[in-house]
Amino acid sequence: MRAIVLLALLASPALAQLAGPGGTAVTQWQGASHREYFGSAVEWARFQAVVTADEFREIRQNSEAETKARVEDGYLVLTGCMVRACTTARAGLAVEVETGRPMAVVWVRDREPKVYGAKSGPLPAALTRLAETGALE
Repeated sequence: MRAIVLLALLASPALAQLAGPGGTAVTQWQGASHREYFGSAVEWARFQAVVTADEFREIRQNSEAETKARVEDGYLVLTGCMVRACTTARAGLAVEVETGRPMAVVWVRDREPKVYGAKSGPLPAALTRLAETGALE
């Protein structure tokens, strides 16, 4: 995984172009597992607009016990919780299908949630619920 992230960091401008703005570049991930999605250097490049490598790693670690990626209400959504700490650490990410805009939330019990990518528009309902209550879908 580290090699993939390092490769993505070095080639991120080119990879960000490969990710595509939206549409099928986003919906192709429907049904993908956590490992498949987070293993994509192209998708990491997409998220570099809103998170650092450390923040992306935190999102990945806090969502390893996950649901499959799904498209709902115009967003590709992947949510989950930290393995062996599901009641205390959770995260989710989403990509707007139409625009390819990435966003993410990290929720840890008794802390303020971390929200990434929401400055340019609203969060999808699943990430809003996660940020507000820690609820997973």
